[in-house]
Amino acid sequence: MSNWLKTYRLILWLILAIFVLYLVYLALVPSGQVVYRYDFSKPSQFIGPLTPGDRVREPAGAEQEIIGNPIYFSLSTPRPFDRATLTIKYRNPHALNNLEAGVLVDKKLWRYQLAPLANKLIDQAIASGAWGLVESGSTILLQRSENYNSVAEFLAKLPAKNEVALYNYNLSPKYQLANYQATSTLWSWPYPLKADYQFYTYLNNEKLAVDFSFTDLNDNSDPDPIELLVYDQANQLVATESLADDGVSARITHGRSLNLNHKLPNGLYKVEVKANSDIITDTFSTSLSKISFINRLWLAPRNQALELSASGAQLTLQTINPASLGAVYLNQELIDLNQSYRQLSSVSDCGSACRIKLAKGDIIISMDGVFALDAKQLIDPRWLNLGARKAIPASVKYILANYSPPETEGSEQVATIDLDLTQAYREKGKYSFLISAPSLSAEDAVDDSLIISDISLELSGADWRSLLSKVFAR
Repeated sequence: MSNWLKTYRLILWLILAIFVLYLVYLALVPSGQVVYRYDFSKPSQFIGPLTPGDRVREPAGAEQEIIGNPIYFSLSTPRPFDRATLTIKYRNPHALNNLEAGVLVDKKLWRYQLAPLANKLIDQAIASGAWGLVESGSTILLQRSENYNSVAEFLAKLPAKNEVALYNYNLSPKYQLANYQATSTLWSWPYPLKADYQFYTYLNNEKLAVDFSFTDLNDNSDPDPIELLVYDQANQLVATESLADDGVSARITHGRSLNLNHKLPNGLYKVEVKANSDIITDTFSTSLSKISFINRLWLAPRNQALELSASGAQLTLQTINPASLGAVYLNQELIDLNQSYRQLSSVSDCGSACRIKLAKGDIIISMDGVFALDAKQLIDPRWLNLGARKAIPASVKYILANYSPPETEGSEQVATIDLDLTQAYREKGKYSFLISAPSLSAEDAVDDSLIISDISLELSGADWRSLLSKVFAR
């Protein structure tokens, strides 16, 4: 064999080795730092297209128009990471009120860890100059009259609850109900509920005792376990109960029961019923006089009228069942639920107490607020949240938020959020992300949209030393 042929083969092997090493380098990301970007001029190798297709228009001119809510995109990564800095460059020509984004953390219950991109009410308040601004790290305090010199001073001496609005901030001073007395009168929830839900309750020298009855539809072959999780006011898990899958498939299982019966200190508690859409809560029985469901209920199929009390902002309705279409009333406001798979919202906010009347079940109702069987059962320890509001209520004198307003670059805005990926759901090398603009609807007759021109994700995680230590530690 001639020397030139040997040299030629050696060069080929070197090229192959370099290519393999490069692929290994990409797979390991040895520095633990990497940036992926999608600018809409061409498909990205790592960031997937925006979906579903009926909520977006085709990319044009290196940008894409979003016309419905929410929209999703995936991120393919060669290995897991710990954190993600998500930056989105966009135009908001129709002044949409509230924009958020996040990453999927629970596929079973379809839950996303969300963070704010932009809030029009806060941005306008800052720009107006009518509100004093105090900053402490990522926390801002806006005040109509400058009565506080720092966020710490504000937290040390909180004003009246109706004077404060929050955004992306958890304010949980000890909640107490004045003149609340326990009762021994047993009552039952009358409307079947589908899938998961959460409710607040309050104890005063009484047990947290609730008896649940479930039906397993077994519409699919996946396991259908049920969990009851109890949290105290500090959001610490204090009690759990669970019910394993019934082991049955292809037929309905009735009469499965699970009970809470715990002696706990007096005060506020949150109960989470964790179940998938195969599970129906037929009813539950309790003597607790305060039961208020949080944010969302899926009212299971029922061919009779339902009536609920509520407190909060922006009631939203949706059904996937054509038989459930019809009139829904929020006090005197008619919401015509006339199309399945379409999300409809009330024009007015519910306020401190209102009545919701539905002709049938199998409807998902949601709002930034609480639902109860009766107004006397309503309880909501949370402070007013600006996320779903169309305007700042006149009573609000202070706004407390973990929020950084987007920056302006020419005609565009740039928003950046930080996300924890250690608890994120990752399947087949992909994370799932969401962008939410709640006021957008692909089905309504309103010509509004959000226009995105760039998405970038800066990921960080263990470097090659940490990766090797994990390998050799096994």
